[in-house]
Amino acid sequence: MTSVFLVDYPLRLLPGTLVLGALFVVLGRAATPLRIAVLVLGFVLVRDAMTPLGLWTMGVAPVGVPWLRFAPDPVVLVGLGLAGAAGALAVASGPRDLRGLVVWGGSGHGRC
Repeated sequence: MTSVFLVDYPLRLLPGTLVLGALFVVLGRAATPLRIAVLVLGFVLVRDAMTPLGLWTMGVAPVGVPWLRFAPDPVVLVGLGLAGAAGALAVASGPRDLRGLVVWGGSGHGRC
């Protein structure tokens, strides 16, 4: 499972990541809503690439409760956690024009 995470998963993400990264840069600061849509599409790409590689499985328990299980390999779990944290930090500290749209803590009431 570790080789899937370290080799197959990045290779599967590479083309989409390159296209979305180029699109993000080309759109520029004037297209904030489209840049946010590109970031959301990047999340969908990262999430959807996990399923066919078996990095997670989904199912329904006998009582009808849905479940989601990640791969039991600790290297994969730590790697996914670190990649998620790095991605969140990159988005939060990256594009200056998008930083003001992130509300850290609180309910965000009274802010525009």
